[in-house]
Amino acid sequence: MADAVNLPTGTDGGVPIYNPNGLWQIWALQSVFQGQSGSNMYIPKVNDYVCDYTTNDWYRVAVVDPVTYIPTLVALTTAPNAVMTSGDLLQGVGPGTQADTYRVYLDTSVIPYSLAVDARLWFPGDEAAFVKIFTGADFSNNNNCISANYDQSGKLLNQAIPTTPKTVTFPDGSSGTVMTVPVCYTNVQVADGTPVTAVAYSSSGMVVSKRQLLVENTSFIRLADTGVKYVTGIQLLSPFLSTSDPTLIQFPVNVLLSGLNLMGVVQYSDGSSATLPVDGTKFQIFGFDSFVSTVVGEKFDLVLKYNLSSDEAVYGANSVNNAKFITSKYSAVTINEDGDYTLKLFAFPVWIDAVSGYRLQWYLYELDRSNWWNVTSLVTFSPASPAFQPLGYGIQQNIEGQVQLNKVDPGFTNYLFTATVAITLLAPGTQSSPWEVQFEPGQQPPFGPGNFAATTMLAANNYTLNLTSGYASQADWLQAFYYNALPLTDLAQEASVPVPTHFAIQMPDGSSPIVCLLSQWNSTQTSTTPIADRSTLFITFFLRTSTNDLQLSIAGIPVQQTN
Repeated sequence: MADAVNLPTGTDGGVPIYNPNGLWQIWALQSVFQGQSGSNMYIPKVNDYVCDYTTNDWYRVAVVDPVTYIPTLVALTTAPNAVMTSGDLLQGVGPGTQADTYRVYLDTSVIPYSLAVDARLWFPGDEAAFVKIFTGADFSNNNNCISANYDQSGKLLNQAIPTTPKTVTFPDGSSGTVMTVPVCYTNVQVADGTPVTAVAYSSSGMVVSKRQLLVENTSFIRLADTGVKYVTGIQLLSPFLSTSDPTLIQFPVNVLLSGLNLMGVVQYSDGSSATLPVDGTKFQIFGFDSFVSTVVGEKFDLVLKYNLSSDEAVYGANSVNNAKFITSKYSAVTINEDGDYTLKLFAFPVWIDAVSGYRLQWYLYELDRSNWWNVTSLVTFSPASPAFQPLGYGIQQNIEGQVQLNKVDPGFTNYLFTATVAITLLAPGTQSSPWEVQFEPGQQPPFGPGNFAATTMLAANNYTLNLTSGYASQADWLQAFYYNALPLTDLAQEASVPVPTHFAIQMPDGSSPIVCLLSQWNSTQTSTTPIADRSTLFITFFLRTSTNDLQLSIAGIPVQQTN
């Protein structure tokens, strides 16, 4: 062992550990003395190996300075077999350098050209936020960066490609998150076999990893010019398209997709076009399958997709498994037809206990606003809908509820009404804001988060109740409790959803509700009826006129007892 007196002292006053006669060894870079902290640090020997376990870079100790004892590290091109696990052998690139195996596939049949990084290439962990691809090995500036992001019109957005997280299972049975590189674009033609470097950066812009690849061209066409015919856009044709908004389909209640007579038009740069049916071959439409619309005014987001032939070129094409396509966004709104019922099913989670989780409570409203019904005992799940998971936390459940209307009220005909709600259980009912509900696909904001009823027991049969939920204004409270539940409205007759004048707090035991003016939204109410902690309280909203009360909507609110 060397004399400790001759060893350097670190900036923290500590002395590093050095054994010049020790066996050949592998050191973690983070434990190697480099002239700074000395406590619990080590001085390696010449020819020892050093590994940076955060980037998986390897080095050999070439020289140890005889005065400062700071080692000079030389990068290795391959990792030593001595430290490879069976998982490394299965996941590694094998003999040779990484540039011998990884590919980036360049497709010049679309404009801008697409770059598809080898699917085997991924970055461990979740630090790699985005990737840039450079020709050669110099990435000190952007002059030789060839990766690019374009919007649908072909406008360059940036050169950084956001990575996509993916969960993988390693050979030892463990699993973890890795970051993959999605298909990106370039406006540079690169010859086959050209080496490029994929550099991964953290969200703060620090380099966290790099990989070498070889370019492989997958198709060849000449540069686009005025003589090249390419796709400029697509659009939808249907008798149900709105005359004022060509991207809106006015979707009648109970009309099947096949009854919409959808046709697609593909437009070319030379002014020509082709009209084709939306039958799943060249044109497809997505969005009708996720929700069943039986509520007038309910909106759907739709995507029209056109599958390109091998000889068609286009700006900003997408590609999956070498199949190129372009998309266009549409939406559909449900409209009423003569003879149809305009109804809405509301569903709210109700906490039972930690073992049973939640159950759903259902309410039915109709557009004539004369009545509302608790139909929990009558609702069944559609055979096409997955069963409700009462303990399914953190996942969105699209639930199709069905109710036979003549069982709700003899005034209805024998009609099976179906509606879809998206339920997300965020946490057990013992926590705040434990769930959210979307009454339309993609509804933002959803109903539920932030809403609660605060109760206090003053004495036996003496309770206080407050619904403020921390909202600063009546407008904010009404948005969260009322508008976010998406009440029924008649688009042909009403410019907006009616504003309630009153709300009623429904008592759990079925006794008379507490009726309040809307201005009492933040007032504390008193009750002799017990309201259990973590139960769900139901608030109905109505508009009082000179002749009757118009029933508008209902809200399910979790209860939080303060004592």
